[in-house]
Amino acid sequence: MRRKKLAIGLFVLATLCAATLSRAQVEDHPGYFPIDRFGILSDDSLSLEINLNRALLQLVAAALGGEEPEFAELVGALESIRVRVAEAEDFDVDAVHQGLSEASDWLEDHDWSTMLRLREDGERVYVYTRLSGGEMQGIAVLAVEDDGDAVLINVVGSLDPETLAGLAEALDSPQLGLAAGLGASGGYDDDDDDGGERP
Repeated sequence: MRRKKLAIGLFVLATLCAATLSRAQVEDHPGYFPIDRFGILSDDSLSLEINLNRALLQLVAAALGGEEPEFAELVGALESIRVRVAEAEDFDVDAVHQGLSEASDWLEDHDWSTMLRLREDGERVYVYTRLSGGEMQGIAVLAVEDDGDAVLINVVGSLDPETLAGLAEALDSPQLGLAAGLGASGGYDDDDDDGGERP
């Protein structure tokens, strides 16, 4: 799976560089979402975890520049990428749903805009964007399939549909791919069927 191969490469690079790099501070960036605050997924439930700050992203871009210049340009301009993935057998569905509700409340209370709310049997996908100065400065994806994966993503930095599409392919993330399509088409909010119900 491409996502896992990329993750392995990114983690190896991060491990080699972590001792010499100062950690970029993104907490004050308008696109930052405290992805771990709500206890949605415990550390021991994760099958994949990615934490890349600006310094590491620039190193990744430099390392990939010769082989994948377009993707290298995309990630080199970002401030942070954080991903959490857990498989169904490793998380408590009720706890995840509660955490999603709390995270959704936080995002809406901090001026994030709802790009998508999708609720089907056993599946929920929420995509939020943060606008600043008329530009998308961050995206937060909260998704769970009760019998599949739970996925949390926060990308911080100047974003557009092309950037999201490139990240979706690299991370093997259909949720980001859906967001890229929505961004290109002007957005969509699937609240009409439930009257704006929170997660």
